[in-house]
Amino acid sequence: FRDFLTQHTGIDMTPFFDSWVFTKGFPHFSIDSTSVVANGGNYDVTVYVRQKMLERENFTDGNRIEIAFMKSDFSVETRVLEFSGETGSQTFTLPFEPALVMCDYYEHTSDATIDDAVYVDTIKNITFLNTDCKMNVMEIEGEAMVRTTCNYVAPDDFIEPVEGLEIVPSRYWLVESMRPEVFSAKLMITFNCTNVAGWEHPYIQNSMRDSVVLIYRRDRSENWQVLSVQYSSAMQRFTVEHFADGEYALAIRNGYVGTSKLTESSFSVYPNPSSGIVNLTFESAFSGDVNVIDMS
Repeated sequence: FRDFLTQHTGIDMTPFFDSWVFTKGFPHFSIDSTSVVANGGNYDVTVYVRQKMLERENFTDGNRIEIAFMKSDFSVETRVLEFSGETGSQTFTLPFEPALVMCDYYEHTSDATIDDAVYVDTIKNITFLNTDCKMNVMEIEGEAMVRTTCNYVAPDDFIEPVEGLEIVPSRYWLVESMRPEVFSAKLMITFNCTNVAGWEHPYIQNSMRDSVVLIYRRDRSENWQVLSVQYSSAMQRFTVEHFADGEYALAIRNGYVGTSKLTESSFSVYPNPSSGIVNLTFESAFSGDVNVIDMS
């Protein structure tokens, strides 16, 4: 079939079949950065892209990635960017200056991402499909577009290491938007480390959940920073009171910031089972809170 298509079209289909048919896993494509230069009545927009991999070892070659250029009126024009290997770039001449540049806006490529774009012009609660993100729009005057993308590859590491923090490599989130001057909304991001099928389960155990923090950066030129946000351990959810466009990821405070990690052998619960008062004893001095999250 590959050889027939190659002969019939004159296009070498070997890179496509090697990457998409004969190789397991998924590639992951994202925009690294963009630059816009005025060119008479047009604009030269250079888009730099990067490829990562999910459960595979070799980068995909012969890629054709659809880049979406959104105008201020929310209309979209697309162009195809071609590249091979880990990184690539291409310059497009457009008759308008794009307000927003997005990768695979219409999800024509089956890469390691799931995204959902929502248009909103009134106060409401939004659930972004399949991205583990929600938003509460509290104030808006005009129309907004908010797009969340769940990226199922490891986020970039710290540009400068942050002592005591380790990035969780399960996935990260990208939030992109066009919104009016008057716009206020809360962003909720949920992770899953309790279910064995959860993406965070291999990296975060239940006893580590209180050491999980949400980190943020505006783009890849900045270092990650820890956000001071509301955290629900029971719901495994972070709430950002006033969200900003950019990337969000999870990190774990290493060593529990000087406290010792409890194991099953370092404490006991009795009587067990119990329908009333329960006693907890510890092998060594313990300072902190004990949260009962499951009565079973």
